[in-house]
Amino acid sequence: MRKRLENWLTKKLTTKDLDVFLKEYKTDKKTLVANCNDSPYQDYFPNRVKVDNKPGKGVEHVVDYNKLPFPDESFDIVLATGLMEHLKDPWQALREMKRVLKPGGKVLIGASWAFSLHDMPDNYYHFTPVGMEYMLKKEGWKNVMSRGSCGPMKTIGILLQRIGYQTKSNVLVRIALFLVAKTLPFFDRFIGQEYGDIKQENKVANMLSSNVHAAAEK
Repeated sequence: MRKRLENWLTKKLTTKDLDVFLKEYKTDKKTLVANCNDSPYQDYFPNRVKVDNKPGKGVEHVVDYNKLPFPDESFDIVLATGLMEHLKDPWQALREMKRVLKPGGKVLIGASWAFSLHDMPDNYYHFTPVGMEYMLKKEGWKNVMSRGSCGPMKTIGILLQRIGYQTKSNVLVRIALFLVAKTLPFFDRFIGQEYGDIKQENKVANMLSSNVHAAAEK
């Protein structure tokens, strides 16, 4: 019982958001799963090739993301979650992903926006939806969709979870952090229009999200 309660308290709030995003694109077409150790959603893409830049469980190919070892136009989908923020040169990685995609193929990205440092020392960038859209369009991608993963209250909850995960704290403080984190997403339903400035002149879909979800077509 205690273990089940602990698992419930500490279960990552980010999980459901990424699940909903990737479920939109599930397919049995040939998929390159980059950073496969960080992607528990691979079952949505059963015809997959799993790669990472270091050995690990389930890794089929250890690759350099700046020079993928696959021929041009090899895949229909490239799935890259939890990856872009950890690459020194995400622009070159995007070029390589584009190269190995077939015409009309899609890249699916999940990357940090308002998030803690993680998987250090390789945590170089955090992306806004606007920044991700700009980067994809600058690299020649089409039909770009870039959005925040969740509401601002849930984002605060996710950050509280990260404090609980990533600090040595008094046990009561940790329990309080995880309990408050669990309750905060409820309050997003009471948040109205969001803005990208304190004068409330520029309407945005998300003014604060833990992650960016993006999709684009070659």
